[in-house]
Order: sequence, then C-alpha cells, then structure tokens
Amino acid sequence: MSLLRTTSIRQRLMRIAAAVTVLTLGIVGTLFVVNDVRMLREQMVRDLEVLSAVVGETSLSALVFDAPETAAKNLASLRQEPQVRWAILYDRAGRPFARYVRDPGQHPHEPAGPGEGVFLAGSPLGLGSVEIVRRLELDGEPVGRIFIHARTDVLAAQLARHAWWVGLL
Repeated sequence: MSLLRTTSIRQRLMRIAAAVTVLTLGIVGTLFVVNDVRMLREQMVRDLEVLSAVVGETSLSALVFDAPETAAKNLASLRQEPQVRWAILYDRAGRPFARYVRDPGQHPHEPAGPGEGVFLAGSPLGLGSVEIVRRLELDGEPVGRIFIHARTDVLAAQLARHAWWVGLL
C-alpha cells in the first residue's frame, strides 16, 4: 500500500514538474519570438527610412525640373526591395507626381494624412504594413513628399518559423 502512495506522489510531482517546464518554455519561447519580430520590424523600418531618404534625394531634381519620367525611373529602383508594394512621389502642391506599383492589380491608397513619419498597420506585433512618408526639401524649402508602402510578409514568415520551433520544443 505504501508503494502505491509513493508512486502516486512521485507521478504527481513529475507531472507538475513537466507542466511547469512546458509552461516556462512556452512563455520564454513566446517572449523570444515577440522580441525577435519586434527587432526585425524595427530594422525593416530603419531600412525603409533610409530607402525613402535615398530615393527622395535622387528625385529632388526631377521634382524641381518637372521631369516625371525621371522620377518614375527613380521610384522603379524600389523593385529591388520585395517588401515595397508601391511608392508615390508628390509635388509641392501635394499632387501625385510619379508612382511605382509592384503589381499592376494593386490600387495604391494615399497616405493617411499630410504629415510625415512612420505608420504601422495590422496586428499589435506590427505585422501587416509599414508606411513611410518623408518630406523632401531643397535648401530648406519643401519640394514634395515621398510615400512608401511596404508589407511585412518577411516578418510574418519569421514569426511562423519561430512559432513552429517553439511548438516543437
């Protein structure tokens, strides 16, 4: 009789220890995944900000000299970045001057407002889309704005891989 009680307590303790271990691994794994996705999102935003600055600067002369074909070629260089879905260059008056659209079936929307900055849409993790709006200036005078819309498909794939590994663990 004593052996059955000891075995029963041992089994209970082992089950409790296993449950605590699984719970701890789940929490730690989830925190690592969330942190990794956050860092990747921040890196993506920094890369897109640099990209918007470079493409915007190369498009200044096209805006000043009213050369939309040159501006469209500058924007077309964004095809090297697979996450960028579209970009729109606006003139001083806020009218679309040139645009780049990755997929012809897409219908780009305008930025949410006249302001500039980084806008994240989608889930709380920042999965969905990233939009960058940057004012373009020449000698301190506003010349136009550049708007870049990018999807976070790479981040979603990374999240799925990490979740799979956490589940496997």
